[in-house]
Amino acid sequence: MPQSTGIPSLCSPNLSRAAAPHKAAVRCPGGVVVSHNRAASEIGARILEDGGNAVDAAVATAFAVGVAEPWMSGIGGVGGMLIHRAETGDVVGIDFMGRAPRALDPRTFPPLAEGRDSDLFGWPAVEGDRNRIGAAAAIVPGDCAGLGLALERFGTLPWRRVVEPALALAARGMNIDWYTSVIVASAAADLGRFPSSREVFLPGGLVPAPTPAAAGPTPRTLANPRLVETLSHLAENGPRSFYEGELAASIADDVRDLGGSLDCDDLSAYRAQAVAPARISYRGCAVSLLPELNGGLTLGRALLELERRFDPGRAADGGDVLTAYVNSLNAAWQDRFSRMGDAGGGRDLGCTTHLSVIDRHGNQVALTHTLLSGFGSRLVLPRSGILLNNGMYWFDPRPGHVNSIAPGKRPLCNICPAVVRGGLGTLAIGGAGGRRIVPAVLQVISRMADFGLPLEEAMNAPRIDASGTPWVIADPAFGVETLEKLARTADVIIADHAAYPINFAVLGATLAHGAARIGKADPIHPWAEAVGVR
Repeated sequence: MPQSTGIPSLCSPNLSRAAAPHKAAVRCPGGVVVSHNRAASEIGARILEDGGNAVDAAVATAFAVGVAEPWMSGIGGVGGMLIHRAETGDVVGIDFMGRAPRALDPRTFPPLAEGRDSDLFGWPAVEGDRNRIGAAAAIVPGDCAGLGLALERFGTLPWRRVVEPALALAARGMNIDWYTSVIVASAAADLGRFPSSREVFLPGGLVPAPTPAAAGPTPRTLANPRLVETLSHLAENGPRSFYEGELAASIADDVRDLGGSLDCDDLSAYRAQAVAPARISYRGCAVSLLPELNGGLTLGRALLELERRFDPGRAADGGDVLTAYVNSLNAAWQDRFSRMGDAGGGRDLGCTTHLSVIDRHGNQVALTHTLLSGFGSRLVLPRSGILLNNGMYWFDPRPGHVNSIAPGKRPLCNICPAVVRGGLGTLAIGGAGGRRIVPAVLQVISRMADFGLPLEEAMNAPRIDASGTPWVIADPAFGVETLEKLARTADVIIADHAAYPINFAVLGATLAHGAARIGKADPIHPWAEAVGVR
């Protein structure tokens, strides 16, 4: 650990570099599913084994991840995906971000004169944390609509078939291990504010602890029986049953009773959209990104800046490379903050989840969905068991800004799935970690396109994070010389690439290279796994 540099360090003295995790890339001819939870990846792999395509597997995996790792995503959340169709070579986007309720009054989110939030963006704090915690913080969930649209347009299996594995997972309950305990403890104070959330995540009012093997063969689990009923209803009645009928009414009633403004009209009016991707060229590779209000355009701008500013053949050393990354990213963030909103500079612990899928034919999906903050609004709806997003927090609470709160408005978010096609093959990549996603994806693309690294090496390499803050966060694995050179041009903080807190994004990717089908999970996430099909 390069303490001798004099650069500020947040590294833990208890972590050993020798014990750093490693997860090899998985190569299987039948396809690979990569997600942040092994059980979810296995569910997607079984879909591929049973003849489903990449979209079928991605939708099943997305539902399963929302059950297995519920603080990151779920049917109360939003997101987007890119679908690469191998036969035609085209890429299609599905946008299932939400909108602010049409009946909300921006005046009910007054920013305070003093204090800033302690979570993601560094916004001015809002009275009562109404934009961050509780029913008022929710925007219209888009998950069911987006997954349903993808399956209808590009899948091959029926809706029930891809929902039922997640239903079975929910019926068994969520396993409790050390990571579950850490994550629940991080939000316990807020979860404890709502009886329905305490019931699911804080049984007996306490943070759940794993069962030691000596206690017997039956592990403790976290149960959410109302979510089981909700998933059963969705499996039987299809994706629109989230937005119309008795389930939609129960969601609206809970939100109203708990002080929010999301109503049945907001739900019934919601539709996911198939969209044409934004496209750029980088070093001769075609890069497809989600358009409009997400991290895609910022990644595209950063890649164009990097190509303009940086000749990899003339880089003297790693310090030159990192400086080029920082300068290109800073230019992209400046454009984002001035033109698209989302100004400010906080750090968050991560709440999003990403999955990538490739099937035997080379079709691929890069899908990112989220509740925004960890545990979203921290509110489990009492009637349905749905953990609700806190998408209002994406908005700037200060009036008069490009990204300010307004009825029916779409917020600016940070999800950033990408499909890259060129000499490196066809790559489907994305990640979790708020603003940290864009720098992480850029570095993997650059290391593959500029330096010819294989996917495994590109994803395992140490990273910097330059995500619009006044400082750059750097992994100590870069070494003293490289970090000192970077520190001549940027304010640097050294921090571990650790499971908690998340100082860098958590990535997942699949790659088609000739006949090879490859998947790679981020090594730092304790549950993330790539599962292949022979």
